Amino acid sequence: PRSIASLGIFDPSYTMTAPVRTRMSGALDSAAQEIEPYLHARSDAVNFADIERNVRVGVSLMLNAITKLTGEAYLRDPEVAVQLAMTAYISGIQISKTGVGTGWPHQLSFEVPHYISHGECCALALPYYVAGFGESRPERVRFIGRLYQENGIQEEVNLDALSGKKLGVAVANIMLEKQRQLGD
Repeated sequence: PRSIASLGIFDPSYTMTAPVRTRMSGALDSAAQEIEPYLHARSDAVNFADIERNVRVGVSLMLNAITKLTGEAYLRDPEVAVQLAMTAYISGIQISKTGVGTGWPHQLSFEVPHYISHGECCALALPYYVAGFGESRPERVRFIGRLYQENGIQEEVNLDALSGKKLGVAVANIMLEKQRQLGD
């Protein structure tokens, strides 16, 4: 049976003292929960515009927050905590709006919990998952790539000139570049 909470309480202050790796893992998990259903959602769905907006807002918040998490003052920045809470909230909405759930990155994460965190596994698998949609959902893959480019990642890559596998690989590389910038 489908279960949807009637009330959710988000208090970003609870995350202010969490280790940066924990906060980063949660943010990356949220991004996967926003992107995976977007890749599966039907284009003719009544709520497709909402689904796409959730990806834009949620992923943009996540990228901004994790960039700040790598700075010195991340623990004292309530704006980062609010952005992380909002991206988590949006990711929950995303799953319930599409009705398709998540995909392979999330499924994989349940196989390796002893080695890396759930969010880290989602982050590692997500770029390759997105790349696989270069042929079947090129506009969505391009959209995801542009969100990362708007955050300053490989802005010089002309995604409009690419299609199919080349597009998918280019967007995966953009996503992986962001992860490389974050470090361990």
